[in-house]
Amino acid sequence: MSLNDMIASDVNDVFFSMSDFAIQVRRYVNGDTAKQVLATVIVTWYPTAVDESRGRATKRRGDMLLPSSVPVTIKDQFRVGADVVQVESIGADEDGMRSVIIVQVIPESQGAKPVRTGSF
Repeated sequence: MSLNDMIASDVNDVFFSMSDFAIQVRRYVNGDTAKQVLATVIVTWYPTAVDESRGRATKRRGDMLLPSSVPVTIKDQFRVGADVVQVESIGADEDGMRSVIIVQVIPESQGAKPVRTGSF
């Protein structure tokens, strides 16, 4: 067994263990809710930012690591907990896993921009 094979095996046994880092998510193949597959992944969320171009919506981005054996396309959607997220980009396979950038747009339905009350 080569070192590369041992690293790939350790990725599945250690990092994608549900008792340590990983969670289980539902993958909607090509965004179709009728085609669902469960996948074990590691999700890391980035700090959220207000997206002014989308009517004061909040855009939440994250990084999802999944085993290289799990196929993923740019059209896929994932249900992470109660949230449905879109695939924004897919990284290359590296050491038995793949990095996928996910994004969720949370619309802002109330309020407006803050009013300035001081001198400009």
